[in-house]
Amino acid sequence: MTSLDARAEPPTGSYVIPVGGEHGIFLPGAITSQECEADGDVTVCTSGVLAADASGEIAGSSVAELSGAADGQFDAVYSGTLRGSPASWIQLGLAMTLAGDVSIDGELLEVESRGRWLCFGQKTIDGVRCLGGVRRCVSASGEQGNCESARSVLNLADRGGPWALYLELATDEAGIVSGTGSVFLPTGPEFSYALHGSYDTSTDTATLQLSGIGDAQGSELELEAVSLSGETATAGELRWRIAGQSGRTDLPAPEPFPGHGQCFRGGFCDTNADTATFFGGANPQQLCSTIRSSSGSSARPRARSRSRRRPSGATSPGARSLPTPSRAG
Repeated sequence: MTSLDARAEPPTGSYVIPVGGEHGIFLPGAITSQECEADGDVTVCTSGVLAADASGEIAGSSVAELSGAADGQFDAVYSGTLRGSPASWIQLGLAMTLAGDVSIDGELLEVESRGRWLCFGQKTIDGVRCLGGVRRCVSASGEQGNCESARSVLNLADRGGPWALYLELATDEAGIVSGTGSVFLPTGPEFSYALHGSYDTSTDTATLQLSGIGDAQGSELELEAVSLSGETATAGELRWRIAGQSGRTDLPAPEPFPGHGQCFRGGFCDTNADTATFFGGANPQQLCSTIRSSSGSSARPRARSRSRRRPSGATSPGARSLPTPSRAG
């Protein structure tokens, strides 16, 4: 007898419900190591991280360092909001502010930049495409800044994918279900939930509501008419709102995408083992062109020295092995 044929039971003990296929959660990409790009005699190296919380709010930062004919460092801060449905569309609004200094031939210049992008559409294996614009200003001490605006296109990589709901449940004699829940993403955070529900002996099914606690506030899940047997769900419906994205699926949920080697227990694999790089905002060629045009002006060098700082590369959370639920009793 397979687990799908086994009779349902009062919810007691540990269960895991994997969710994959088109229902994988989208999480914005990050630079996983220092990335460098040459533009003539100037090299731009960037590193940073971008993350979404359980409610879909985006936050992050990055560092860009110039070396060669131009020497400088820029610090960028990002914010935004993620919404959508993993099975159909993703909408993400992203804003950036950047500031720093650059030295060219002994002349110290200040650089400021602001950018905004809208990412909208279906996610693909490459993530989502974002359209927007960036405005950059370069100035020297006592001089008016030289500003220019440019359109900008970002491909925001997806470091999310299939996910799993882990449940620890107990049912009393009156059919009241209590316990806790956790959502795991292979390359993302763990979200924790308070749980309550009821078990119907006449139908052998349970209805459970999960509300995010701590870092998971703003996220919620609901299991309706769910049959639990063999440490998983064999029937029912799952609805959720995680990282600003809403969805539903019948249980058992669709199989994960094939072809990737980072797996949950039982061969439940990550959709995007390869994380693309992301440098939010500034095309190095555009940035260097702005700086060079400003350095050729009549602006006088600033009368102060600057010590060069080295950036520390930021690393996104790596894929991890997920815990195996222990069967009670």
